[in-house]
Amino acid sequence: AERYYIEGRYYSLDPATFNKAVAAYQAAVDAVPDLTAARNNLAQLLLQSRRYGEALGHLEELRRRGMSFPGTYMSLAEAYVASGQPERAEQALDEYVGRFPHRAAGFETLGLFLVTRGRYEDALVAYDRAGALDSRNFKADFGHFVVHALEGRWLEAEANARALTTSSAPRERWQGAAALSVLALYEGDLGAARAIPDEALRRAESPDQRARVRLFRAEIAADLGRAGEALDEVKK
Repeated sequence: AERYYIEGRYYSLDPATFNKAVAAYQAAVDAVPDLTAARNNLAQLLLQSRRYGEALGHLEELRRRGMSFPGTYMSLAEAYVASGQPERAEQALDEYVGRFPHRAAGFETLGLFLVTRGRYEDALVAYDRAGALDSRNFKADFGHFVVHALEGRWLEAEANARALTTSSAPRERWQGAAALSVLALYEGDLGAARAIPDEALRRAESPDQRARVRLFRAEIAADLGRAGEALDEVKK
């Protein structure tokens, strides 16, 4: 089982080898049914290939076995939504936060689900619960920005974004800057929308950060119909 699990982890997910990864994880699960990591990874691959019914079978088995990983429940919700059963998705997420009310991740996941369903005020309540459990909760803070932006509450969204730019974590600071750039686009201020990532690129502390900023700049260029400029950013 361990050998098959390792094989599944390291197969490339291009079309030529995707099925080998699925087969490796399936073999691991067949050999040791309670090997939850292999079953969870198998479910993720099945989700990627839109085999929702098969994914649901494995995810529900993990649920039955008491799986406590919040990502498993988000995958379960995703599979139910894709299968046209959003009410069962919400039921699963509610069950998780009921079982683990001390875990911020459960409320983060519930908040994200509620955003996708357009239930913004309920999402804010979930994000508030996550923030109360973890005062430095990036996902909850970013969730507030997303909800306020979607509701057109621009001043609150800007305040959320500026708060993120004060984070001690470079990636979170960049997410805040990117959020401010998005708000500038909404307001029609193309100059500010381009200047903010330009400044972030100058301040980037690692190749990974620079790549993230360039990809963001490429997205803006592509959205504006500037394909050549977008390709230049991606190449860099």
